[in-house]
Amino acid sequence: MVSTIEPRKNHQLLVSAWERLKYSTHPNLKLVVVGNLGWDHKGVIKAFKPWAEKGDLYYLQNVPSAELRVVYQHALATICPSVAEGFDYSGIEAMRCGCPVVSSDIPVHREIYQDASAYFNPYSVEDAAAVIGSVIDSTLRGKLDTLRALGSSVAQQYLPKNILPKWAEFFESRQSQAGF
Repeated sequence: MVSTIEPRKNHQLLVSAWERLKYSTHPNLKLVVVGNLGWDHKGVIKAFKPWAEKGDLYYLQNVPSAELRVVYQHALATICPSVAEGFDYSGIEAMRCGCPVVSSDIPVHREIYQDASAYFNPYSVEDAAAVIGSVIDSTLRGKLDTLRALGSSVAQQYLPKNILPKWAEFFESRQSQAGF
């Protein structure tokens, strides 16, 4: 997970879903969380601490872009569990790096990630664990390959060559309306 550490990002649910997977089917599963501290972060950090001390959870801050790409490239999946979001660029970054994305089923994720993400209920640890588990299950390589291919296609929509002309068109229309 790559995200600011704050309640709306839903780290607590992710840790609980990860614990469930770790205790049931994936005992060697590690969790890597990348992000700077945000508002009301203390409860999340407290949940990280025992797992970090055991070496099962890694919490990283201020990761340079080149190194973040390596993290994405080696992850089984990038999880985007937010309950509220503006865009959630981390999923697009992951897709650009060939990493499958699993995200909460909220409107912005459906709009941005389209069919390139596996979705779970952001209020259900059971559902999150089941969906994440189905994506990282090594016997279901076809699902991973499908998510990677769809992710590559979706991520292309957000490249500068595709976004900048839309911004230019937007600003030109505003100038015309303002009489400039």
